[in-house]
Amino acid sequence: MATRGLVAERDFPGFLRIGCGTFAAATYPEAPTWVVQLASDLTSFLFTFDDIIAEGLFRFDPEGLRRAAEPYLDIVRGRPTRLSTPHAAALAELVARATGDAPPLLRRRLVASFEAYVEGCAREAQWRLRKRSPPLDAYLELRRGSVAVNPMMDLMELTHGLFLTEEEFAQPIIRELRRLGSDLSAYVNDIQSVEKEEALGEVCNAVLVVQHERAIDRGAAYEVVAALHNEDLGRLLRLEALLTTEREGMALALYARSIRQFVHGHYGWILSSKRYVAEGARG
Repeated sequence: MATRGLVAERDFPGFLRIGCGTFAAATYPEAPTWVVQLASDLTSFLFTFDDIIAEGLFRFDPEGLRRAAEPYLDIVRGRPTRLSTPHAAALAELVARATGDAPPLLRRRLVASFEAYVEGCAREAQWRLRKRSPPLDAYLELRRGSVAVNPMMDLMELTHGLFLTEEEFAQPIIRELRRLGSDLSAYVNDIQSVEKEEALGEVCNAVLVVQHERAIDRGAAYEVVAALHNEDLGRLLRLEALLTTEREGMALALYARSIRQFVHGHYGWILSSKRYVAEGARG
């Protein structure tokens, strides 16, 4: 399995709190077993990589983070690398499994998604270094990368074996659906994790960003973020309804449905996962 060796024995109880398998099953309800397993393994990679690199060694070091991540990006790009770590081996295996029978465009999408993830994490590190929250618009832009939903959305085309053409993928409605998938996941993550993250000195959280930018109390900030979430959810549902299920538009319609299913499954999973609450807290 790709995730072998990613977690030290002492950290394994914390890893189990995430529930990566439950997450994959909830967010890819129509996928064949091998895609659900792939999604579970990718989730395991992203969470553990995040803990070690983005929120661990380089939490306050954006340039160090970019340098450390570059060999991993080369793995996704299909370039040679001398990097020899469990995460490097896991990522190589994950990319091979995802792209083995897929058209080359899937690898290109994964490359762009992983590059956006690294850059989003680096920009979060910059704000942590400044010890202040970014404006909401800037936060949402960087969070679309750091929340790491883009690589998960790339796997969705494997569910039905229907791949968007480059022209279809570039359509504004697909770009907007992907934006909504990332933002909706980020809002839910941030609402659920704000107390844990604030205790760790985090500044990049939608609730904290809104509270700081609008000079309002915590309860009002929760309401603002919840309203942003609900507005985007309504837009997602309306866009999905616009897409045809006729043969010529089947890939687009299935992709929109997959994003909506992901958002729904993610919401249910996050309420049960212990990832976003402090050790010993209720829930």
